[in-house]
Amino acid sequence: MLSEIFMSLPRLDSRGECEASWRKRLEEARQAYSVAIAEFRLASKKLSESRRLTDASGSRLRQLIQTETHARQEYVRVLRIFTDYILNGTPPPES
Repeated sequence: MLSEIFMSLPRLDSRGECEASWRKRLEEARQAYSVAIAEFRLASKKLSESRRLTDASGSRLRQLIQTETHARQEYVRVLRIFTDYILNGTPPPES
C-alpha cells in the first residue's frame, strides 16, 4: 500500500518539468491577454478621437472585445490550473 502511494507521487524532476511547462503556459497566456488589452485600448482611443463610429470600426471594436474576453478567460483558466498544482498538488490536465 505504501509503495503504491510513493509510486503515484510525481518524481521530483517530472514535477519540476511539469511546473516549468505550466509556468511557460501561464506566461504565454498573460502575454496574449496583455496584447489583447493593448490592442483594444488603442482601437478604442482611435475611435474616441475620430468621434465617428462606422460599421467597420464598430465591428473591429466588437472583435477586439471578444478577443480580449477570450484571452482573459484563458489566462484565468491557466492561472487556476497552475495555482492548484503549486499550492494543492492537484495534477494538471493532460493537455
